[in-house]
Amino acid sequence: MNFEKMIDYRIGRKIKKYRKELELTQEQFCDKFELEISIDKFRLSSLENGRRHKKKNPHFLTEDLVDFFSNKMGISKKDFLFGNSEEITDLTKLIILNIFMNGSIQTTDLREEAREQNPIFDLEASDDEFFRLSYLNFDPYDKEEEQYRKIASSVYLNIGKKTFEKGKLKEQRKIIANKLESYDPFFFNTNSSKSYQMTMDGTEQFTEQSSLILRSLFGDFKFASNFLDRVDNLENYSFGRLKLRDTSRTEFFLDDYLEKKGNLSAVMIDWKEVSYRKFINAFNEYYKLYSNNFYYFLDEHLFSKSMKELSNSSVNEIFRGRAFTELLNDIYFLDEFTEDRMLGHNYTRAQIQKFTLIKKDSEKLLRKEIVLPYKVKRSPDECYDLSLDDSHHEEYNLSKYLYDFENMTVLYENRDNEDYKNFGTGLHLPEYFNIKPIK
Repeated sequence: MNFEKMIDYRIGRKIKKYRKELELTQEQFCDKFELEISIDKFRLSSLENGRRHKKKNPHFLTEDLVDFFSNKMGISKKDFLFGNSEEITDLTKLIILNIFMNGSIQTTDLREEAREQNPIFDLEASDDEFFRLSYLNFDPYDKEEEQYRKIASSVYLNIGKKTFEKGKLKEQRKIIANKLESYDPFFFNTNSSKSYQMTMDGTEQFTEQSSLILRSLFGDFKFASNFLDRVDNLENYSFGRLKLRDTSRTEFFLDDYLEKKGNLSAVMIDWKEVSYRKFINAFNEYYKLYSNNFYYFLDEHLFSKSMKELSNSSVNEIFRGRAFTELLNDIYFLDEFTEDRMLGHNYTRAQIQKFTLIKKDSEKLLRKEIVLPYKVKRSPDECYDLSLDDSHHEEYNLSKYLYDFENMTVLYENRDNEDYKNFGTGLHLPEYFNIKPIK
């Protein structure tokens, strides 16, 4: 995590905003306060743009400058450096997100380019990216969102054809941006995106911590079921009565989950595409539940420090350390036994068990002469020998039990949903046990 670059950027914007509120140029500002603080317009420009110089300002701000700006703005040093309650909330979210993403470049979709992901939607993204992602983020089954989805689709499909005048395109962007921002002003936000971009340093150093955050996020049933279904569809395929692993893959979610590698965060946000808002909802619920836990930790370990003490190495050590890891473990333990979140965790455990059985079956049936992975995707029968399958498919086994558990959990979750009132699903259980329906 490049904490220095991110915090410098945020403080710099605050200093610039204050100067502009005084309606002063950089030179006028320096002249006005020359008797109170030693600063020239070049140093002020560096501060406003969040730039550090190893010789001139290695810690970005001296204690004298911190005192000066906080006094002039009429706020505490802590508020000046880290922000008011709303700004601290955003800062905390940025930190948790960076730990969660863990510099992840892996994805379960092999077609995607491997690159570090920014989990925040930049409303100033290029026209092509903005309208493509906007189209994917509007719900096709929501009547209220339908008009925005149509606008985004129409513009995206016609970009480059000079169908839209520049003014019209700008107007369409504003309409859609306002709608997206109304869903979540933090995740659909240019400044949040830029702040997060500053934290990105390409390193993967929060493997266990990232995995623990994900495990808690699975307390949100909709996020858990959507993500695990996507993983299932991408990594496995049905072959006869079995589900087996796609042999062209080198990365599997199950292995990442069990070994706490924290490598697949990019696919968890669905690259800000169709399932992105489900991730946002899950993250916000997680933060809402445990914001106090995070605040007290950061207040003790971060917000009480000076700029000199907050180097990248020291900050990263805090979040890799035992105290923060234990905090995430405690949160995960609490989350598992929170009534509204038990369903998501129970469903996740069943899916992880299903993936474990798929792995076991795949290893057992894999043809001996096969060398993995293939660069070209092969058909399952070229890779697997079903004659080696000694499963007793006529029995009610663990795979069938997990299948029933999955279907019953989905039905229970949607028990008040009118669309599911007459929804039928197959269960193996009645075929093996004499069960009378109860109404």
